[in-house]
Amino acid sequence: MKTDISEKIEKILKECFWNDYKIESRDVEKYLSEGNKEFSKFLVMRILSGSSFPSARLKSIFTIDQIREYLPENVSDKRIALKLKLVRSVLLREPIEGIRPWKI
Repeated sequence: MKTDISEKIEKILKECFWNDYKIESRDVEKYLSEGNKEFSKFLVMRILSGSSFPSARLKSIFTIDQIREYLPENVSDKRIALKLKLVRSVLLREPIEGIRPWKI
């Protein structure tokens, strides 16, 4: 029987991993439960680059404090940089010029 977190992880894997990594939801769940920071930062970047709903996906598996810790300061890709600004505005309520904060 799948747990709630397993279902959320499977959505993320389907949306953000395009067969370029062989990773199972149970492996992701294990790394997250162990508090593997490097993997968590990697996962956050995959969510930012591949998800259509990065704020919702991040919020579904991480606490706000974890999100704050794992989000990169800057990224060079303009598309990912915009998603990063949106996530910071929506989840962390950071005021960013030109972006309205929304509650999810």
